[in-house]
Amino acid sequence: MNDPGQPTFTAFTGTLRLANGGLETVMQGLRAWRAEHPGRPWVVVRDDTGQVTDLDPDQPLPPMAGPAVPEPAPPGGAPRGVRGRPRLGVVAREVTLLEAHWTWLKAQPGGASATLRRLVEAASHAPDPRETVRLAQARTARAMASLTGDLPGHREALRALQASDATAFRVHVRTWPPDLRDYIFRLAAPAFPGGMRA
Repeated sequence: MNDPGQPTFTAFTGTLRLANGGLETVMQGLRAWRAEHPGRPWVVVRDDTGQVTDLDPDQPLPPMAGPAVPEPAPPGGAPRGVRGRPRLGVVAREVTLLEAHWTWLKAQPGGASATLRRLVEAASHAPDPRETVRLAQARTARAMASLTGDLPGHREALRALQASDATAFRVHVRTWPPDLRDYIFRLAAPAFPGGMRA
């Protein structure tokens, strides 16, 4: 079972999907496939970014960045001169705002810092739909550059993706091999706010 905080990957050889899941699952799939097909190439894509990941099944698992986790405070507290409250995980950094923004923040319950923390928390739990679309477009375009560049309709599909035109996107990818088509549909789905069915 995959750790929900860790990234997932999908491995392909040509147009055939070899494995999908956490890093160890994909590495096991690559080892098994390579044993039966020595010398055949593969490509592994990190699902959340669309970037190709260089994996060697003979090497130990590489460290993979999951969600950001604050580092624990050093024993005995933070060194003198560190601003904020490092023992509590609070780090002071510079924020530049207009005077009107500072005036509004200071008038809020708890002051500027507490208000900014509340705003950031709220935004991180309810991301802007436009940002969701942008991230899906970027990750899908990266994966397509590695996986579908030679397929008919690739450029047209990219244009439809950037325009969030689900109908045109489906038209241009419908003849692609099923494993690739289904994977690209899955990555691209959030780029089409009205929905998209394979």
